[in-house]
Amino acid sequence: MGTTQDIRREDTRIWVNPLMNWTKNHIIDDMEVNLLPHNQVVDLLHMSGECLCGCFAQEDEMTWLEIWYPETAASIHTLEEQVLARGFPWRWGQPPPAGWLAEKHGQLSFGKCAEGSTESVPMIECCLQSSITNRWSASK
Repeated sequence: MGTTQDIRREDTRIWVNPLMNWTKNHIIDDMEVNLLPHNQVVDLLHMSGECLCGCFAQEDEMTWLEIWYPETAASIHTLEEQVLARGFPWRWGQPPPAGWLAEKHGQLSFGKCAEGSTESVPMIECCLQSSITNRWSASK
């Protein structure tokens, strides 16, 4: 994200950006020539919408998601509440409060995901496990 290098290496990862120097017109032309479908999120919101992690969210991004994609926004709000309930004091699209990261509240140290579990897991993994379990239980 936000890289200005064609190729960048970080430890064992290699990031390649083959379209870095393409203009918007290059992309549109390529999509037309190759009959690639348009992403409706891009057409409506003028952003990719691929991740929706909130790390680089604009101030009004959630409002637009709530208007155009209410089910996705509701899912994000549900996960957000689960994260807040586990002691992470910031919402989607917000950075951690000043000093939070310095206090070593790492994602692996927040606690247990399932009741009775002895295993600590990353925050997002716990939320996903909970979401999957809830959907599976509801479908029975």
